[in-house]
Amino acid sequence: MAKWAEATVMVVLAVTVAVAAPPPAQCDPGKLSACVVPIFFGTAPSKSCCSNLRA
Repeated sequence: MAKWAEATVMVVLAVTVAVAAPPPAQCDPGKLSACVVPIFFGTAPSKSCCSNLRA
């Protein structure tokens, strides 16, 4: 009976960890091309740069 309880706890923990894991972050460097000039020259970023950074 104790082995059954241990196995049940292990399965519940494994499922919890698998479900609770956040999805990997998606980063598309091409979307940041609007930010190149502000990054290198310190100018004000465009609206497209800001919206891409917030996305």
